[in-house]
Amino acid sequence: MLTRSCFLACFTLLTSTLGVHGQADADNTKHLARFLSDQTLMVGKIDLTRIDVNASFDLLLGIKLPVHDDLLKGKAKISQIKTALSQAGAEQLYLVYNQMELFQWPVVYVPLKDTAQAEMVASLIAHLQPAPFPRRPSWLTPRREATWKVIDNYVVIGNADAIVALSVVKPVNRPEFQAACTALKDAPVQLLMLPTTDLRKVIPETMPQLPKELGNGSTAALLKGLQWAVITASLPPHLHAQLIVQTDKPGQAQDVEQLWKNMLSTIKKETDAHSVSTPVKAISQFLNSINVKVEKSQFILDASEDRLSEITKLISRTLSSSFADDLNGSNLRQILIAMHNYHGDYNRLPNQAICDKDGKPLLSWRVSMLPYLEQDQLYKQFKLNEPWDSEHNKKLIEKMPKIYVHPFAKNVPANHTLYQVFYSKQGSKPAAAIMETGKITLGMLTVQDGTSNTFVLTDAAAEAVPWTKPADLLYDGTVTNLPKMVSPRGDGWAHVAFGDASVRRFKPGGTPKILWQMIGRNDGSNEDTADVIEYR
Repeated sequence: MLTRSCFLACFTLLTSTLGVHGQADADNTKHLARFLSDQTLMVGKIDLTRIDVNASFDLLLGIKLPVHDDLLKGKAKISQIKTALSQAGAEQLYLVYNQMELFQWPVVYVPLKDTAQAEMVASLIAHLQPAPFPRRPSWLTPRREATWKVIDNYVVIGNADAIVALSVVKPVNRPEFQAACTALKDAPVQLLMLPTTDLRKVIPETMPQLPKELGNGSTAALLKGLQWAVITASLPPHLHAQLIVQTDKPGQAQDVEQLWKNMLSTIKKETDAHSVSTPVKAISQFLNSINVKVEKSQFILDASEDRLSEITKLISRTLSSSFADDLNGSNLRQILIAMHNYHGDYNRLPNQAICDKDGKPLLSWRVSMLPYLEQDQLYKQFKLNEPWDSEHNKKLIEKMPKIYVHPFAKNVPANHTLYQVFYSKQGSKPAAAIMETGKITLGMLTVQDGTSNTFVLTDAAAEAVPWTKPADLLYDGTVTNLPKMVSPRGDGWAHVAFGDASVRRFKPGGTPKILWQMIGRNDGSNEDTADVIEYR
């Protein structure tokens, strides 16, 4: 089973070649109609003979996501699966989604000339399934493991309930499905959407009118005139995307066009009235650049290759930045949780350094945290009575755990880290949450400034240090001598973990008095911090 990050890649490359074309495909599509029910909401088709695994993965790898290594493994795995499917005679896959099973893996239909290969094909398709959706609504049925069955010349793969239902539920004639397939001819199809009878009833009952921003029209009238919709797309080397909405008559297609215009107008008003990020503005501009036309009873959106190239690059940069931010925040949070677990064992926070009997710093607190970060074996290899750069301990520097690696900071030497705590020496007042020596408890933070109001750990260190070296950000309690901090990305922002293990963005170059207040655990100040810390 693939990781969710690799599944994203699989889904992208597979859906890049969905299509309906050729006489054999038309015959298969005709036979597929007998498997549709009144609950069928979407049908996808994958032509394995038109998949370029290398080109699709190269596009994803070019985004430079933190899951780069996983994607490389996924590329090899998907190439292997595609080859095996082809050798087994599987050329097309059909994915059928029912409206109550959108959070489940779809039922997959694979036409085969030789059903003796059915078990092999089923096992390969089942291997593509991602882990369960983590945010599936609680009222939906739990996800089941995949099973399979041969029906005529199809091998059908899905959860056990779906397979059983095929022999119980009577197929329903869905003429809009056949009409859509006929109209599309040779167009590459990613996803065909078929409004169900239930959907046409439920939406008007729960939302009789469209929002004012979209024109206040009747949802019942809109859905009544909608027959089907399809998204077509091509990925590298030639990008192209199109949405076709089929209505009953030209007047209804014009209603859909007006709905689109109303949506664009609302988006523009919102972006003009509020301060929004560059990606949001660019996406708004992209939507406005899409070619819109009405042909008889069809509403069509067509995105050109040059505009898609621009928005793909923008989304790539945005995704890369977002993934890196999430991973960075996760690293900081996990380290703080490790400190809490350490506190649970010793009733104190770790000191900034592991010291000898005379109080001389030997090793970093990052070494102390290893047993609480699933690195117990590495921890046991250190000689805790020797300095970090002793003949023995310096050999362990190259074994730096990934959690101490910053996901996007540039020019950081190997086995160096930007994750450093704010610490104080004995006698400093106010003092940081972490002390070079001495006992500080979470209770002491709570009864003074509060764990949720005290900086503990950050990635804003101006200089990366060897991860085992007891070097961090010294806080001497004065406003005029704050530790030097910078933005690791160069955009003015950095991340900080608070004593309660929450993580927020902050401005390392912000108002000195506010930074002094947030680092000190017992400063007693209560200044407004909104201009330094991002609360969202």
